[in-house]
Amino acid sequence: MLERAISNLLDNAVRYTPDFGEIKIECSSVTDQVRFAIRDTGPGFAENEIDRVFEPLFRGEMSWNRSTGGSGLGMTISERIIRRHGGELVVDNSSLGGALLSGWIPSVKESSRR
Repeated sequence: MLERAISNLLDNAVRYTPDFGEIKIECSSVTDQVRFAIRDTGPGFAENEIDRVFEPLFRGEMSWNRSTGGSGLGMTISERIIRRHGGELVVDNSSLGGALLSGWIPSVKESSRR
């Protein structure tokens, strides 16, 4: 399920990043968390849409374009999966431009997996 959540986030980044744009993915382990961030060089989120990104079937104005439009479920699904795993997903606009999706999930220690 976590693979699906991250895949949805990456699909959005690819969908909205222009040709010759950039998608940067960072992942790190901090104490008992795995932190991640996905930043793209697309248009980012409209300020009036950021609070609605996780609403089921919500599609921002940019997603009504046939070439970029989705069903409006990818972000909702990703957030729910990450929360079910005890983590958090946050959306924002990067200070460098484009969207910034960041979050964390609890790390699984090798001894607890046995």
